[in-house]
Amino acid sequence: MSPAPARVSGTDRGMPAAGLVGTPMGTDRSAYGHPGGGATSVPGNNQRYSLTVNGTPTAGNFTLRAVAESGNIDVTTGAIAYNAALAAVQTALDNALGAGMATATGGPLPGAVTIDFGGILASQTVTLTVAAENITGGDAVVGLTQAATPGTIGIGDPVRRAGGPRGNASSRMARPRGLGRP
Repeated sequence: MSPAPARVSGTDRGMPAAGLVGTPMGTDRSAYGHPGGGATSVPGNNQRYSLTVNGTPTAGNFTLRAVAESGNIDVTTGAIAYNAALAAVQTALDNALGAGMATATGGPLPGAVTIDFGGILASQTVTLTVAAENITGGDAVVGLTQAATPGTIGIGDPVRRAGGPRGNASSRMARPRGLGRP
């Protein structure tokens, strides 16, 4: 006859072993962010637009206006030719917004150019519109292809060791006002 297995305090009721506070024993901790148990940060999405010139353009130009919902940006680009190279679109954005605030890819016009907002506009809602247009045989069109979403910051491993010279470690942890003890 083999001896009965040793019992660890609380584990037979799904409670953590003595000295641990957080997720119960046997809990799939991957639900907290990753297999190691710590919650992970999730980056936000930047506002993304598609810019095209429709029709059969033969001449002309247009300008773009960018307005941030936060109110910190409200600018209009210089004139952009209906058949501008990608570098010309990027230069117009940089001159209006500042370098690194928007990145243009794709192109050249009249084909599709994708514009991603970044820098201080990252994860912010930015409205991009055609401000003025003087194109013969076509028109400039801006369409939203990805809305901005804020990211989240991981809070770390939900299981922490208790104990130490002054008792339970969680009693020494900073806690937002209004929240009781775990």
